[in-house]
Amino acid sequence: MLTAKESSELRKNMPLDQRMELLKNRISEKTLNALDSKIRETVAGYGSAIELVLKADVCTDPDEDIRDLLK
Repeated sequence: MLTAKESSELRKNMPLDQRMELLKNRISEKTLNALDSKIRETVAGYGSAIELVLKADVCTDPDEDIRDLLK
């Protein structure tokens, strides 16, 4: 069994498409849709250096999983 550190390193070294598939299964569809909507809205308005805040009732997934997805 992998340690948390080994798992994190493995995930970082994965090709992007594999990492997205793995993380997509850890994040709920509701959170993915909220992130997609917020990212599109923010990028359209500001272009770069964006900050996202999701409501707790929409986003119930662990912060670490969301950060990993956004990386």
